[in-house]
Amino acid sequence: LFGFSPGTSPPLGLKCSDSGAGSLVVVMDSAVLHAGVPASSLSTEAKAALGVALPPDDSPVVFAGGGTVHHVLCLTPDELKAASGAVVASFCKTRERASAAAAPTGQVACAPDGPAAETPAFDPDSFHPDPRWLCLLFPRPRFLVDSSLGRLVRWLRVVGIDTLERTREESVGAAMAHAASTGRLFVTRDHKLASRKGSRSLLMILQNTTGGQFEEITAHCGLTCSVDDLMSRCSKCNGRGYRVLSRDRVLARGGLGIHPKVLSSVATYFQCLSCEAVYWAGPKFDSTRAHFAGLVVH
Repeated sequence: LFGFSPGTSPPLGLKCSDSGAGSLVVVMDSAVLHAGVPASSLSTEAKAALGVALPPDDSPVVFAGGGTVHHVLCLTPDELKAASGAVVASFCKTRERASAAAAPTGQVACAPDGPAAETPAFDPDSFHPDPRWLCLLFPRPRFLVDSSLGRLVRWLRVVGIDTLERTREESVGAAMAHAASTGRLFVTRDHKLASRKGSRSLLMILQNTTGGQFEEITAHCGLTCSVDDLMSRCSKCNGRGYRVLSRDRVLARGGLGIHPKVLSSVATYFQCLSCEAVYWAGPKFDSTRAHFAGLVVH
């Protein structure tokens, strides 16, 4: 809303001017009060990564911006409301809104475009978190990329990012619905899609070159890559993991389509566990590692 990268603007301590006179009004969607995940459902690894004291019971916790793309606030909805001094209003559209009079009602809130009204009961089936928040909650964001950005797909896979590609046969609407339902960010260069209904899980790429597109998406989502992530996925099918093949085993299987000159000089090969594509270390392998070296975090 204010032009910051997702999650970098925390809902606390915001001032309306440099002079510090007054504070911005923080508005919380009433649906947030009913959202969150039970603290007890978080894995041991997630609890350790958060580094905060969580509620001992099944109280729900939510995640808010923590100031950078690498940090989040973890707290209960009531704590978020109290800490931010938020005014509760109804923004989340539910299937009950059209027949609010017949639906069970919850908290009375003042909608921004009308007088005080009763808020329809929260419908979890109609509420989906913005997938860009998943980039903050999980170390490895996931994407579904438009078919016009095929080379960007391969680059993201090379650095270990779980990336699917929309096929030519799949409609844009179906791809966007797939992305939203599976927690993926749909990436495209089609500016017309930004105004489509249900486009909240969309990232519009502005750059024309693959290098520029890659820099844009890594900056927007705060992507990094570990040594183990680099080239851990098959660039052809997105599969993760390889089996090691010796030259003799490759020859025993008819050469697997590898040029005889390569077979005479390379002793070890790596076959994708999913699509069985075969790779080996060569000049292209070294240049690829060098190309993405700046993204690697040791």
